[in-house]
Amino acid sequence: MSTSLRPTVRRIRPPALLAALLVVAVGAGLAVASPQPAHADGEVTWSIQPSSPAGPDGRTEFSYQVAPGSVITDWVAVTNRSAEPATFRVYAADAKTDYDTAA
Repeated sequence: MSTSLRPTVRRIRPPALLAALLVVAVGAGLAVASPQPAHADGEVTWSIQPSSPAGPDGRTEFSYQVAPGSVITDWVAVTNRSAEPATFRVYAADAKTDYDTAA
């Protein structure tokens, strides 16, 4: 029996992509709308905003018109606004929010 070891490529479906981008956009809107000053007490503060490959590009939201089956690429800038070094793990998630926990 022969087994193929070729990697498979999965495309993100447009509804899932838009849901993930909505989560990022809401977070970006909140972060851009109310930037906080850096704290000297070790508290890490940060922001996320729409970006280009070269850095933040002045957009205040993620807004797309995407045809079915299309693939788009975009960037975000994550800025550490604190005086402390920080590591961030950024990932896409769905747009569901629990009204009791806001999670």
